[in-house]
Amino acid sequence: LWDWISSFIALGPDLNTVMGIAFDHKSETPGLGARITEPTVQQRYVGKEIYNDQGELVSISMVKGEGNAGLTEHQVDGMSGATITGKGVNAMLENYLTYYQAFMEKRKSNKTASL
Repeated sequence: LWDWISSFIALGPDLNTVMGIAFDHKSETPGLGARITEPTVQQRYVGKEIYNDQGELVSISMVKGEGNAGLTEHQVDGMSGATITGKGVNAMLENYLTYYQAFMEKRKSNKTASL
């Protein structure tokens, strides 16, 4: 919302499943958007997947609100009062994962070819 948001993401050997994620920010609102740095928010991403069943990169979306039922493997609960920050996180992840898409797909195809 107010300035940059950054992230580190760790993927499992399948280059699909999130093993961990860490967010940082310059000036999000304390108690609202700044919650992206809290372990409880970051833990929501662990076990989620960035590719769908068809092998398409779909990223992970933070949805509006908390306590949402029926989230998919590509969705995490949002943060109440921080919808704009959530949208920024979503755009950042989608954008930067796209930069690494060719690398990840090449690694996956090389792994499959060597089996």
